[in-house]
Amino acid sequence: MLVRAIEPSEHEAARCLLLAAGWDRAVSNLQEFQALLAASQVVLVAVRDGQVLGFVRAITDGLTNGYISMVVVAPEHRGQGVGSALVRAAMGESRRMTWVLRASDD
Repeated sequence: MLVRAIEPSEHEAARCLLLAAGWDRAVSNLQEFQALLAASQVVLVAVRDGQVLGFVRAITDGLTNGYISMVVVAPEHRGQGVGSALVRAAMGESRRMTWVLRASDD
């Protein structure tokens, strides 16, 4: 598995993961979702063999504060460390940063 910046060809796959997980706000159409991605400082995917397994989006000042607002992993890949790898990659190595993760019940 590789965690890296999302490519434009993967926007729809990431959007579909979010929709399948119950995210409706800001992902209802591809254009709105792409605008959301463009306004975010961190947008990563986890991929294996060309398949998008998971997605994370975060906004940050890059110095002291960050907010992880979307994390999703395909149901068949949950419990395998995909989400953890995405969150670690989004947070980076800086110990000066304080991160907030928006969590839901699911």
